[in-house]
Amino acid sequence: MSEHLFADDVLFLQRFLKSGGLYAGKLDAVWGPLTDGGHEAFLAHSDAIAAELGRFDGRSERLIASLHLPAQRSARGFLARVRAAGIDARLVSGTRSYGEQNMLYRRGRFGNPPP
Repeated sequence: MSEHLFADDVLFLQRFLKSGGLYAGKLDAVWGPLTDGGHEAFLAHSDAIAAELGRFDGRSERLIASLHLPAQRSARGFLARVRAAGIDARLVSGTRSYGEQNMLYRRGRFGNPPP
């Protein structure tokens, strides 16, 4: 890990990895060997899916990388099929952190600015 993450970010990642079967440790918000191993496994699986199904524009790649592995496979397959049909499709959203989701919720359905 090359950048500092806040405890909430590490906890989010641990939950994300655990729900995908890549983290068997305690949800403790501490980046340790199990978190590191789960993250490395996730990156390796993501790279293998991309090698198999293709890579796309930078924004779509960043968003696909935020998805669970089965969803990555679906997203890449979908984009490949749509682009093969001559449509220049791109992803516009991926997995949201708790903070991102809370900000969108506070904004409301009609674009109310957050307080």
